[in-house]
Amino acid sequence: MVKQSLFVVLFLLLMSIANSAMAQGKPSFEELLTKVKQFDRSVDFQALRFSYAETPNYNPYSESMEMRSAILKALNEKEFQQALQSAQTILEKNYVDLDAHFACRIAYKELGDSDKASFHDFVLRGLLRSLMTSGDGKSPETAFQVISITEEYIVLDMLNLVTKDQKLVGLNTHQYDVMTAVHRETKEVLTVYFNVDIPFNWLNRQFKK
Repeated sequence: MVKQSLFVVLFLLLMSIANSAMAQGKPSFEELLTKVKQFDRSVDFQALRFSYAETPNYNPYSESMEMRSAILKALNEKEFQQALQSAQTILEKNYVDLDAHFACRIAYKELGDSDKASFHDFVLRGLLRSLMTSGDGKSPETAFQVISITEEYIVLDMLNLVTKDQKLVGLNTHQYDVMTAVHRETKEVLTVYFNVDIPFNWLNRQFKK
């Protein structure tokens, strides 16, 4: 019994060391964000997005359509300071929000601040590239990896698609949003797969609290 107990203790100790080493090898959201703000072009933006989903601020279902509409309205009316204020309010809680960076890029450019416009362009392109290269959406195995519903619609816009139908499908322990969409120009009907494990698992954890 003593030998068995010692073995268990040793095993748990080794597991703790291994987990600690793994954690040390994985940059935190704060570390990645610091690199982004330093204009570090080596940043892994997919890791930035995924690590944000592990922070207390992450809530994929709290995105305010009213705030986004207000930003769009301010941009259309050339109220660029107001657009910046609203966009920065979003970025304070969610720095990986593509729409907010897009608004900041436009507003700063129109206000003549080329350095800040260039910075938000850098972040926007990095986030967008990480999203669009996460898969091709043609099958569950090659689904786009998203952390929010907003990201799904950004992908569809980039592909020039309009959603006609949406359903949640569970397959092989994963969850997928399966979108039936129509191409705006060719009218071709396509099926696009999004892996929604991250927001789905977040929601499940909220129900268990």
